[in-house]
Amino acid sequence: MRAYDGEPDYTAAVEETFAKFRRGEAKDYRVKYPERASLDHIEAQIVERVARLHPAPFAGARARIFYVSHLYEFARGAFDASRDDVLFLRAERRADGTRTFRVVEAEPLATSFGADLYRRIFADAAEVTD
Repeated sequence: MRAYDGEPDYTAAVEETFAKFRRGEAKDYRVKYPERASLDHIEAQIVERVARLHPAPFAGARARIFYVSHLYEFARGAFDASRDDVLFLRAERRADGTRTFRVVEAEPLATSFGADLYRRIFADAAEVTD
């Protein structure tokens, strides 16, 4: 770091802060999320709006941003914006709906393709309860 004309030099303070981290003296502010965190519909809408409204600060920091989303409206809106710096990936499905277990570049789809899992899980449950 170097000071700009007329600005204070914070080099020593920044170096001391990093030294505290190296020594393990700094307070850990990380948040531990549960392994299988999930959102209700209200939380999902809040996340969607924040993601739509505020991607620029991250891009300005030259960071790569990625969203893993099951929110079709969010993904479709971002896709329709036709940005050159955005790449859309999704799970590949064959025409008959079977899984390939590959990720391909493609536009968002309105379906979750969960019907196969639903039939498999609940068909088995129906057989047990009949």
